[in-house]
Amino acid sequence: MAILFLATGPALAGCAVSRAAGDEAVRRAEAKAATPAHADRFADSAGLKAAVDGAARVVEDLRLAAQGPNGAMEWVAAVVPHHLVAGHLPAGLLAYLRVRPPETLVIVGPDHFGRGPGVGTDYASWRTAWGDTAADDGLVSALLEAGLAQEAWTTLDGEHSIGALMPLVKLYLPETRVVALTLRRGITLKEAAVLGSFLREWATATGGDVFVVASVDFSHYLPRSQAEDRDELTLAALTRADWPTLFGMGPSNLDSPGALAVAFAFAGKMEPTRFQVVEHTNSAGLLGRPDLPETTSHFLLTITRTDP
Repeated sequence: MAILFLATGPALAGCAVSRAAGDEAVRRAEAKAATPAHADRFADSAGLKAAVDGAARVVEDLRLAAQGPNGAMEWVAAVVPHHLVAGHLPAGLLAYLRVRPPETLVIVGPDHFGRGPGVGTDYASWRTAWGDTAADDGLVSALLEAGLAQEAWTTLDGEHSIGALMPLVKLYLPETRVVALTLRRGITLKEAAVLGSFLREWATATGGDVFVVASVDFSHYLPRSQAEDRDELTLAALTRADWPTLFGMGPSNLDSPGALAVAFAFAGKMEPTRFQVVEHTNSAGLLGRPDLPETTSHFLLTITRTDP
């Protein structure tokens, strides 16, 4: 005689939860399998070599900066350029992080062409000369399910604010998972702050070691002297946490105030902010061409955790 045991109460609920978790894992795996990898098309071998060759000096500058009150263990976010004329700056930051690699690196940058959603992401890996990066599927899924991002493979595939950094990520942080986020220019301060806070809360809830990199270039299209004037205005607004002014600035000052806001919101309070300027460069100086009519400015900033 067959004996039938019926699961009831908490046991049944637990079974349902396990089934739901299993279904979600399957869905993620299917989504990732259906997402083609991004090609490495933004960094040529000469640019990467120059970036890597210059990284050691930046690492030393970061070590010196870490001796101040904003210690290295407190840094939870940073701002780097994606203009690879200054590739030594992101390379130096990532080489510095190699001492204690984060489990997940979130790279947030502008959607330069405005073709994607307000916030775009995907499950794709990135092919590089040093192998493929791996996406943090859990965080990507959390962002999509919360309605804070939309899948935007095409946008990310053509976006150098993300793709230009991926070879350096794979070189220096080969085991770190990556989440790429693109922001359209129209993202509001509130939306950026909510996104940064969500990333912080997710890291806390999951116990994940997350580091956020804002991939931002500063003054564009101006001669060096004018660009440096703009940089002073931008830095002054950031120092006083004047986010409305920052969000009113255009490419003559910076290409993504939203990415800055996400990084600072992830770190905690957006007023007052705690950050250090580690490097400030301009393409005219880096190229040895002081009379360039159009230049790009770059900052390497480290951001310290503050109470939310």
